Parts: sequence; structure tokens; C-alpha cells
Amino acid sequence: IDNNKISIIQNWGNLDQIKFNKSKDITFLKENNLDINKFHILYSGTLALKHNPDLILKIANRNSSIEIIVVGIGSGFQKLKNDKNLPKNIKLLPLQPFNKMNNVLNSADIFLAMLNNDAGNYSVPSKILNYLCAGKPIIFSAPKNNLAAKIVEEAGAGHVFDPNNFDDLNKYIDKLQNDNETRDLLSKKARNYAEKNFQIKHINEKFENIINKIVENN
Repeated sequence: IDNNKISIIQNWGNLDQIKFNKSKDITFLKENNLDINKFHILYSGTLALKHNPDLILKIANRNSSIEIIVVGIGSGFQKLKNDKNLPKNIKLLPLQPFNKMNNVLNSADIFLAMLNNDAGNYSVPSKILNYLCAGKPIIFSAPKNNLAAKIVEEAGAGHVFDPNNFDDLNKYIDKLQNDNETRDLLSKKARNYAEKNFQIKHINEKFENIINKIVENN
């Protein structure tokens, strides 16, 4: 295929329906009997084995004062659900209706995303895009050459850790938990990136330009 005939438009998050709340939204926490006074890490979306659910267990075991909310589905989610020794600070909830996603995402203090080394070569978790819309710091355990990892780094919205580097990842969680100023800065950068890149009007114009170019050449 002639490379001149290939156009790429990167995927985007739902900027209009996922809002940026400067303060934590406790609506979803209250609805699900979660502790509104805890520090919350949120993982949302498909959780398969390629997403390394064991990382969630390790984080929970090393941070007993933090609640980890997993709103998801998939084989990895089922693995956690079947774990008879699941740490009590892991809260498993089913996927939520989209009209609740704004409350779900804004209930978090920070977001978590994961990919193992093999999956990092071909998988780009779209949850990262909506994480950016909600404007919260992102911790991403994945190979740094992954496209979503590059987006997190470009946005300055958090940090990417090699899947084998748990110690540094855990130190970063501790830093974010105790450093409101850094969390606020990362939050603003995340939302700024989303507002700059996910405006549907501008995305629509890119599609129109490609279509018009094809029509003109034919």
C-alpha cells in the first residue's frame, strides 16, 4: 500500500461528557458504600490477563490504607473475584452505565493502567484517553514504547513504569498520596492535554479533510 494513501487519526476520549472536577466527587463512593475518607486508586475497563491483575494485588498488599477500586470485566477481573484471599482494600464492581462514568472517574485520586511486556507491543488501552479527560494523575505499568505510554509521558499526566519495576511504582503511589501539589499539577496537565487533542470539532475537520482530498483526487 502506498504510504501516501494512508492517514492516521488517533483515537480520543469523551471530552464533553467526562468533566474535570477540581475536588473529588464522592457520589459514586457513597452509592457503593466505599470509604469517602480513603485515598482511592481506580482501574476501570477490561481487565484481562495481559493487564497483569497480580499488580493490583501487590499494590493492595503494600498499601493497606488505600482503597483500590476495580470497575471492570474480563478474565483478570474474574481471577480477582475468585481469589479467596483477596485483600479487603480491593473493591470489585461491575462495569457501570456510561451515564455514571463521570462520577466513577471523578471518585478517584489517581488512575491505574497496566500492560505486560508482550501486550505492550500491540495493545493501546483506550481507558487512558478517558482518564486524561477526567484529569487525574495516571500510573501506567507498561513498556515505554507503547503508544498509550507515550501519550501519558507527552501529556505530563503521570508516570510510566516498566512492568517489572514494582518498587519504583509503589514509591510513586506513596509520593502522590502525600503530595497534593504534585497531584494538582498532574491533574491540570492531563485535562489540558485532553482539551487540546480531543475537541470533536477539530477531529471532525481531520476526517473531512481526508475525505475531501480523496474526492478531489478521484
